[in-house]
Amino acid sequence: MTLPIGFWVSPPKHELSLARFQEIRDAGFTHINDFNNWEGETDGIRVSMDYAWQCGLKYIVNDARVTKLEDEEQLAQFVQEFSDHPAYLGHYLYDEPGVAMFDRLGSIAERYYKIVPSGMAYINLYPTYASPSTQLGDTYPNYLDKYCRKVKLTVLSYDHYPLWVAQPEQATGISADYFDNLQQIRNKSLEIGIPFWVFIQTVAIDNFLRAPTAEELLWQVNMSLAYGAKGIQYFTYWTPSDANGEVFGEAMIDRQGNRTERYEEVRRINQQLKDMGAVLINCKSVDVIHKDGHLSKDSRIALNPFLEIEGDPIVIGCLEDNLGFRKWMIVNKSFQQSATIRLNVEANCLQSLSVWRNGVRHRLHHADGEQWIRLDLMPGEGQLLESL
Repeated sequence: MTLPIGFWVSPPKHELSLARFQEIRDAGFTHINDFNNWEGETDGIRVSMDYAWQCGLKYIVNDARVTKLEDEEQLAQFVQEFSDHPAYLGHYLYDEPGVAMFDRLGSIAERYYKIVPSGMAYINLYPTYASPSTQLGDTYPNYLDKYCRKVKLTVLSYDHYPLWVAQPEQATGISADYFDNLQQIRNKSLEIGIPFWVFIQTVAIDNFLRAPTAEELLWQVNMSLAYGAKGIQYFTYWTPSDANGEVFGEAMIDRQGNRTERYEEVRRINQQLKDMGAVLINCKSVDVIHKDGHLSKDSRIALNPFLEIEGDPIVIGCLEDNLGFRKWMIVNKSFQQSATIRLNVEANCLQSLSVWRNGVRHRLHHADGEQWIRLDLMPGEGQLLESL
């Protein structure tokens, strides 16, 4: 299996071509969520799916007849127009529904899975910073509980864009509840046994979100993987048109169809994920540890065979594969400064350790009689340690 890597905002209709889809493939994407500026006109969908198939990509259909469905009896007719296509992955239903939408979406999703049992009724959820009264309807845990109880799902998708324009209360440069949102989604995913997908911020929006650096892009992806994410989605690929009072900065491709610096930055990240992602997709999250000081007793259990960890602040995603082998996604907690850590390893486990750096697995080397290993992490970098 490969790690699903997708995006929102596909090329506009007048830019649809095989070359454009090859460009998407070459950036390391596995699928397209057809959230775009042309509202899913059916002829554009068919052309897009044909190009996607030729490029080995899967496709989530955004059909306005489904997203604005008035008669549920018509759902089968609309879905079956595309569900037999070899590029078909699923149908987009809704982005950021309020709690009042859950009954309606639950009914549509139930019908959908009777039509396409192996498909995906795609819905993306609000982040924790949404309004409790007008959007979430309650607290965020209750929002998640109600959604997962009322709507059948195959992936738990949400967005949380952490790179805010500097505010006095955001001394770290990220939204205050970024890690809490990741933790809540991770916990709910484990509770219901459904994988979760995250969004990675690639654009600036108004005076609210800033444009990410290459290190901040990498940091978002690695933090998501440390928490056990099973799908990466970028917001956005093509630069959206300004709408509804929102002004967008440049994404991976600008409005004129030119690659920006972020195209190459994302391509490099996705290339690193190609082989390592095939390992992570088969792992279950066991624990997430923020190492800023001494380790607790529970942390030591999850980190076995590491006896001590010294050095700069890191986040450690403790994972376990289907055969019970442990893995540790170690991420620099800073996207501005490099980090160096040292790990004291049980002597009988040293020979079995390997590390993924820049998407390539290496055997860890150490001096005879030495039980400490050293990891150097660039800003935003993550390295995956494996015990084999």
